[in-house]
Amino acid sequence: MSANKHTPAPWSVGATDPDTAEIEIVSEGRPYICLVLPGAVDGRTEANARLIAAAPELLDFIQHAADQLESGIQEYTGSPEEPPQPASKWDYDAGQLVGELRRLIAKATGGAA
Repeated sequence: MSANKHTPAPWSVGATDPDTAEIEIVSEGRPYICLVLPGAVDGRTEANARLIAAAPELLDFIQHAADQLESGIQEYTGSPEEPPQPASKWDYDAGQLVGELRRLIAKATGGAA
C-alpha cells in the first residue's frame, strides 16, 4: 500500500464564527483543510464538516479492516486447473466485503480498486 497523499489525521472542526458563519476543518501544522464560507452554514453543513474531519481516521480504519478480513479468508483448490474458491459462505461474504472496502478506499485515494 502506498503512502496516503492527504494531510495526516487528526482533523478537527474548528470554531464556527457566529459573526461570519464560517466552519473550519483544521489539522496540526496546516491552517485549513476546508473552509465553509459564510452563508452556507446550517445543521447539515455542520454535520458534513464533522464527517469530513473524521475522513482520514475512517480511511485508516477501513484499510486496516480490509487487510485483516482479507488475511482471514480461507480458500481451497480442487485441482491445479481450477482457480481457488472460498472455503465457506463466510469466506465468500468476507471476500465480497473486502472488494467493496477496496472500492471505497480507491474512491477516497484516487487509486484503482
